[in-house]
Amino acid sequence: SELRKRVRNRLVDDLEVAFGSVGFLFSRVSPTANLSPAKIGFACASVNMLAGGCSKLRAERHRANFLVAVRFATANDDCDNTNTPQSGEIDWRTDMDRRKFITATAIGGSAAALAAPAIAQGKRTLTMVTSWGRGLAGVHDSAQYCADLITGMTDGDLTVDLKAAGELVGAFESFDAVTAGQADMYHAADYYFIGQHPGYAFYTSVPFGMSAAEMTIWYYHDGGMELHDELGKIFGLKSFIAGNTGTQAGGWFRQRINGPEDFNGLKFRMPGLGGRALGELGASVQNLPGSEVYQALASGAIDGTEWIGPWADEAAGFQEITKTYYTSGFHEPNAALSLATNRDVFESLSPAHQSVIQTAAAAAHDWTLTLFLANNSAALQRLVSAGVELNEFPDSVWDAFGEASDAVVSANLGDPLFKDIHDSMQASMRSSAGWLSTSTGAYTRQRNRVLGI
Repeated sequence: SELRKRVRNRLVDDLEVAFGSVGFLFSRVSPTANLSPAKIGFACASVNMLAGGCSKLRAERHRANFLVAVRFATANDDCDNTNTPQSGEIDWRTDMDRRKFITATAIGGSAAALAAPAIAQGKRTLTMVTSWGRGLAGVHDSAQYCADLITGMTDGDLTVDLKAAGELVGAFESFDAVTAGQADMYHAADYYFIGQHPGYAFYTSVPFGMSAAEMTIWYYHDGGMELHDELGKIFGLKSFIAGNTGTQAGGWFRQRINGPEDFNGLKFRMPGLGGRALGELGASVQNLPGSEVYQALASGAIDGTEWIGPWADEAAGFQEITKTYYTSGFHEPNAALSLATNRDVFESLSPAHQSVIQTAAAAAHDWTLTLFLANNSAALQRLVSAGVELNEFPDSVWDAFGEASDAVVSANLGDPLFKDIHDSMQASMRSSAGWLSTSTGAYTRQRNRVLGI
């Protein structure tokens, strides 16, 4: 019957893919499992040939697949490798690799006969985990933009499957997931991972550190990227900055801060070295994922929080809980985000695809910064209209911030790599700040005066 024929044909299709996939997977483990890819390829091709007998119309295609498989499986490999294959076997790690084999079988008539369809087509899916809850304004957008760029620029040869915080791993588990190979890449703020190495603080922000423009200068032109890579090598990562929020606000409080003593005993959410500086002032510092902050503030689990700035803070809804808002903070004069790829995964990619990841990260950095800047002013006006009170910390508090921050940074200078990153950042900041303040700073003041902005 027609139904029986369709079932039979579907079974043949499944056998092709299944036995082809088995051959491919066994070939991957054969260098360590002491299995023979030649024998496996020959056996799978033979089974494929038998499956092809179910349909006379497919006989020629299966015969061609069989001959190609036999020819490949019995070829000799003269390449010099540490684990030299036995005579008549194939070393699948050499230039005569899986991709060429797959191409050969495709010419024979069915790439699916010896590999899964995605591999046969030269396509690959990379799993990205993030520290952002799905929909968190700006930061999730940044990760999605980066993922879409990689997928689009490779025409789908690399497809990035984004898993928001909690969908595969928790917000602060993204680092471990990628270093362990559970995921291929993460998008996060690297200062979440100062427990791994304090040097990661510099790749988001440090107290009294760089502006977004100064961060970009240091990263691309004064050695910041190279030091980021040196840091990543320790953990098997290939990292690039891939987003920036710009200057962050001082945060939301239940009451005004009149002096440094008001931080004593205050339960406050602030990650990174900024949080440790508040700890020096007596605060009880909490490090919570962004998606958990609203509930913690609303329930009284924390007394205050910083998040990002007017647009993201408004979207989070903090103005529903308290109206006391400090618009300028010491802790994050810029806040870079990072895209980090498992180094083995990154090095397995072609040079072109490696360049795509680096280019996408750079593009996401600029796009994200302008996204926040484009939305912050209007959001601030809406917050004021909703009754939010804008405040600035008094000088005595700023001075206390400075002393506490210096103590926290100095405590880590005994680590050689931390010191190298710190010294590099400071040299670049001092070099670029002079011109930026003289040119851009003076121009902005005069422009705003003349135009009444």
